[in-house]
Amino acid sequence: MNNRHFKGIVTRRNSWFWLAGLSCLLLVLGACQAQSATNKPPVSGQTVWLTMISYNYTDHYIDNYSVNGAWGGNVFISDSDSGGSKDACCVRWVVGQPLPVKVHIRWESGACVYTKNVEGQDFERAKQFYSEKDVWLKGPISSDPQYFETHFYPDGHVEVTITGDRSPPRLELPANKNGLRPGAKPWPKCTAEQLKQGEA
Repeated sequence: MNNRHFKGIVTRRNSWFWLAGLSCLLLVLGACQAQSATNKPPVSGQTVWLTMISYNYTDHYIDNYSVNGAWGGNVFISDSDSGGSKDACCVRWVVGQPLPVKVHIRWESGACVYTKNVEGQDFERAKQFYSEKDVWLKGPISSDPQYFETHFYPDGHVEVTITGDRSPPRLELPANKNGLRPGAKPWPKCTAEQLKQGEA
């Protein structure tokens, strides 16, 4: 095979690879455009599923919470950068529905600790107590709703909102390196009456 013939093969192969690469690039760009077209804000009457996120301004870790029965997970106490929870799925929302809308929130609002003996060893356990409230979602609602936020305040009240992005914490409260509020008291020992009770 002479040098000229070899160069011709290399050139044809390079052209083929270049055309194949260009075709792949065009396909990717077309897919991105199609994806961006589907990511348009939803229209009135459309059902969307909102990611749950929560903010804990109380003194204690919240072991779990739910919104209209959808479990949102646990919520560490918030600090200046973080609300406290991770993302969870999902709260159903119909775009454009009239406000206000009542939603049901259930959360661990307290606990007491007790000792349980298991096979001759003592273990400290926590007995959780729960609160439930109907909370009014008043708006405003983002034109591109993505997140359902639940805010747990120190005085026990709860607020909810729907946003297009994660909001910063509404309250900037101090937290130490162990994730506790400075001066927060630990959960008390359970009374005999509390140990008899079911979940509140």
